Amino acid sequence: MKLENIQTQTMTLNDLFYRDRRFRIPGYQRPYEWAEREIESLLNHLTDAYESKKTEIYLVGTLQFNQVDVDTYEIIDGHQRLTTFYLLLRCLGIQPHLQYRNEISGETSLEPLIHREGSRYQANDQYIRRYLAERAGEASWSSEDFCQYLRNNIVFVAIILQNCTSIADTLQIFSTLNTTGLSLDIKDIFKIRFHDYWRSAGGGEQTAFFSRINGAYGKVTHPHSDQLSQAHPANTIYRRRESDLLDTYRFFLISQTKNQSYANQLKSSNNEFFDRYFKNAPPDADAQLDTFCQIAECMQQTQRLLFERDQRAVDKFEVISCCSRELIQECGYGKLKNLYDYLIYRQYRDSPSHTVTEEMLQTADQIMTCVWKYCSVYRLLYAKVINATFTQVGQVVFQPDVHQIRDTAPQQFLDELKDSGRNLSAYSILSTSLDHVLGCNKPHLLIMLSYIDDVELCPGKTVYDVKKDLFYRPKWDLNIEHILSRSLYEEESVQSIGNLMYLKDNTNKGLGVKTKKLLQDRLSDVERKQRDFHNKLQNYPGDRGELMCVDAFLKTYHSPDFLEQRTAQKREFLQSVYALSRLVDN
Repeated sequence: MKLENIQTQTMTLNDLFYRDRRFRIPGYQRPYEWAEREIESLLNHLTDAYESKKTEIYLVGTLQFNQVDVDTYEIIDGHQRLTTFYLLLRCLGIQPHLQYRNEISGETSLEPLIHREGSRYQANDQYIRRYLAERAGEASWSSEDFCQYLRNNIVFVAIILQNCTSIADTLQIFSTLNTTGLSLDIKDIFKIRFHDYWRSAGGGEQTAFFSRINGAYGKVTHPHSDQLSQAHPANTIYRRRESDLLDTYRFFLISQTKNQSYANQLKSSNNEFFDRYFKNAPPDADAQLDTFCQIAECMQQTQRLLFERDQRAVDKFEVISCCSRELIQECGYGKLKNLYDYLIYRQYRDSPSHTVTEEMLQTADQIMTCVWKYCSVYRLLYAKVINATFTQVGQVVFQPDVHQIRDTAPQQFLDELKDSGRNLSAYSILSTSLDHVLGCNKPHLLIMLSYIDDVELCPGKTVYDVKKDLFYRPKWDLNIEHILSRSLYEEESVQSIGNLMYLKDNTNKGLGVKTKKLLQDRLSDVERKQRDFHNKLQNYPGDRGELMCVDAFLKTYHSPDFLEQRTAQKREFLQSVYALSRLVDN
């Protein structure tokens, strides 16, 4: 692009919203994603500037447009801010004059989006109204003056590209100039690469392409079920991200290439994979697009069915199976977690009705359970065999017949372990002694399995409850806690898996301070342990309802034989999970 094709000018909100200009949000842009945090930050800055410097201009940042014709501008950078300013002026009682076309949603006006129940536009509109209502009671505040200040004193520096017809060129300039906005992420880059490949293979109208891609993303991120679309914790459990859809599509493409270099393909990022793939993809672009959208439909059906299935109370071994996708993440091979959706899609694709069924979930559960067990052995023992593990998983999972995978995968994985002296040694260590594993700082996977083992102590506990407790809570607010303090008990005591749990960070720190103080007091060992036990009983109740295994432990905490008994039970349980005794006997 030549220098004369790039122009800059300053624009006020009057220039943007009350002039004869038409704006277009192209389909490759991300949807409107600002939430209360971003809105509040902007409003605070604007009101501070209004109250302190009413006569001065306030520079908000840069906007970037691609000028399509004399009065039509594609928004390259600024979609989030312009939409928010539209909502703000509207809430102040002045309807902005905005000629607008959103190729993401297909709407030609913002009004239908604002009135759409549950939309981000509606939520932000309501938040802005609450914010302004709180300021209205202040003596220094005038909504009319604030509105005039916004229209005349808020200034943008607009960078206008002319005659830029290539999406790739447009976004290269955007990436170069972008300093404050959201950077492009994998879902945006994927859309652009897929679009360029699709057009080069003779694809049709651009708007229709982006509409289908955005629709596929929407199916995965918003399943449109009454239960799942509500402000409910299930959102974080069953909603997927766009990157999960890309993972599933990547796994399907790997299965179709007949390429045996599984390690590199499974380890690579989606960005790396699709960068290579679309340069050498076969020329059936429309079929590729159909497959991508079909995978999204399959994932949407899967999310709904999982939510329904997980409401049931089941035994601990069924819980492990139902949590197979989450457990593969926790065993250190998180790049494989979306193999679950791939395995279901493989069955869905072959189904005449194209309907996800309970049997499909069970098949995926069985295969993924075997995969995470296989991977976790190496992870728990810190074995550096990642390439070999990915290769072995790929050779099994990408077999042509998914039902054959279900029937043969467990035995094939176990045979691989038994045929290798090194691998059998790993299982032997787990079977004969868990000290090596339990001595590590944060054995997350084994703590999760220990908790699942205690599910039967909690009548009515469902798979959903277990998933919410173990996998979908803020990890940054949790620590591993030894119920028996390391500083007060023998080392072999604190290594029992029955003595480990997740605990809220602040509670954990508070207990640590109390234990440290006990060591400084002039007390006998017996007195220290009694007071430590009392401190634990006083501080745990707020967390016991979340992880019931703690409740079960504390009820018999004082029993001299309980720790030894619980340790033996956990070892027996883990051996049964991994089928260790059969392996070692053989």
